[in-house]
Amino acid sequence: MKKVRYLLGETLGYALIYSGIARLFFNARLARGEMTAFYFHNPSAALFEKLMSRASHWGFEFVDANTVLHQLSSGVAPKKPMLFISVDDGWQGNLANMAVHAEKVKIPVCYFISTKPLDTGEFWWCRVKNSDLMKQLKAASNADRTEWIDTLSPHPVRVAMTRDELRELSLLRHASIGNHTHTHPILPSCTLPEIELELAKAHQRLVDVVGKKPTVFAYPNGDYDGRERDVLIELGYSMAFTTEPRGIVPGEPDLYQLPRFAANEHAGFAENFCRLIGLWQTLYLRFGMTRRISN
Repeated sequence: MKKVRYLLGETLGYALIYSGIARLFFNARLARGEMTAFYFHNPSAALFEKLMSRASHWGFEFVDANTVLHQLSSGVAPKKPMLFISVDDGWQGNLANMAVHAEKVKIPVCYFISTKPLDTGEFWWCRVKNSDLMKQLKAASNADRTEWIDTLSPHPVRVAMTRDELRELSLLRHASIGNHTHTHPILPSCTLPEIELELAKAHQRLVDVVGKKPTVFAYPNGDYDGRERDVLIELGYSMAFTTEPRGIVPGEPDLYQLPRFAANEHAGFAENFCRLIGLWQTLYLRFGMTRRISN
């Protein structure tokens, strides 16, 4: 079934690209002055490199978070298509599969890091083997989710970066580090004190490891309810990214709810390039298939 889904996605993706529909959609977004934010979790080197190559061929300018902020603050629509690349969680595979190539071809990448896995080597969902249980845990209170996870067996191998690897990553010229909370909770399921602790604890640990204060944040699972905004401002954050699948438009009403398009790392190049330019998500939304398109 997964193979059929992969083939159908690639067939549609290539049809959209080579029919010219993708280019027309891309040009329309550029005419509206939209910027693009696109994020990964743990892609293969082949997928990342091919997507970045095609994005460069289509004329994207790869930019960091500071450039996005400056462009939004200017109130002027960019004349060139701008692309902000980020990756969530802090997977160990990001080093070899993304950072090496990004450094080689000078692509800025922001790594949004959850800090507890730096020590434990795992993300909490790695312990969950049942999709129904996963849904229940995501809907539970943060305290109940944490208590349940503690009863499950730890993941047998390390999948998250170590502190030393994060420190090494932070020294790369084209890498920047952002906050993704301490334990990667579902923030609307947290109490306000839990939100404050999650953001502040991750902030301090990142400062301790990389020696500089992060100024950008990404909401775990894309979920937020607005209580996070004041906490982020107090900690000195200038922007926060969601998983809302649309382009970043001039005059964004809230810098703490910036949208990003998501990669599907189980799909192939053609589908993911259509995701990168926002066409795939637009088609899904137009046909009412889902509100949020992610992995």
